[in-house]
Amino acid sequence: MKIRFKKSILLFATIFSLCITVNVSAASSYTSTVKDSGGNKYYVTGMSTRSSKTANIITSFKVTYYYAGTTAAKTKVNNYSKTLKAQGSVKLNGGGSNSLGGTVKRTGSTSTYSPKVTYLYNLKLVTGTHYFSCNGATWSRLTTL
Repeated sequence: MKIRFKKSILLFATIFSLCITVNVSAASSYTSTVKDSGGNKYYVTGMSTRSSKTANIITSFKVTYYYAGTTAAKTKVNNYSKTLKAQGSVKLNGGGSNSLGGTVKRTGSTSTYSPKVTYLYNLKLVTGTHYFSCNGATWSRLTTL
C-alpha cells in the first residue's frame, strides 16, 4: 500500500509540474572597445533579453578614453553625434513574427537605447541587431536567443 501511495504522489507531482507555465529568462550579449579617428575610445554593449512574452534589445556606449586628455576635448567628444541601433525581430510560439526598435542619435559620455515590447504570446526566438558609430568608429553585432 505504501509503495502504491508513493507512486501516486510521484505521478501527481510529475503531471502537476508539466502543467505549470515557467517564466524563463534568457540573455545574449556582446561587448567591445572601439576607437574613433581621433583616438578616443568607447565601450559598447549589445544585449537581447527574452522573458516569456517580453523582448528587450539593448545597445549602449560609454566613452572610456579622451585622447587629448583635456576638459575641452572631453566636452568636444561628448558633443559628437553617436548613432545607436537596437532593432529586433521576434518569432512567437504560435508561428507569428514581429519586430521592435530602430535607430537613434545621441550625445554625451554614455547612453543606452533599449526598446522593449510585451507581446500577447510567448516568444520562441529573439534576434537583435546592434550598431554603434561615432567619428569614424563603428561596431555591429547580432544577438540571438
